[in-house]
Amino acid sequence: MATVSLRFTTPLNESLQNGDTAYWTSTASSGGFNTSGGVNLIGEVTNVIREIPNTISAIHFIVVCDNTITNAIPPQDSFIMFAKDSSVNTANVLGYYAEVELKNNSKEKEVEIFSLGSDIFESSK
Repeated sequence: MATVSLRFTTPLNESLQNGDTAYWTSTASSGGFNTSGGVNLIGEVTNVIREIPNTISAIHFIVVCDNTITNAIPPQDSFIMFAKDSSVNTANVLGYYAEVELKNNSKEKEVEIFSLGSDIFESSK
């Protein structure tokens, strides 16, 4: 299995985990704006190291990806992103009953909820 190690000096997104799919895109400055090229597959994330203790270098976070299929190595200063496996990581409430209670503990006068949404579907009859 071919792997690539992505090293970061800034903290990683907390939801990044093994099994996610990593992508990269190039960034360049053009007329004062950041532009990007196409989105390129790196591979599946196989290891996430969040803190490297007792390190002298600025590298504190490492993401290891299986790049056997793509053999992709992103250039330095690329924008790295990831996607979750949609069959495993769902964000919907499952079950027959859900109850929500909203409280506003603010002491400010003009504080209100901007938006509230829900998602329902018929799962069985």
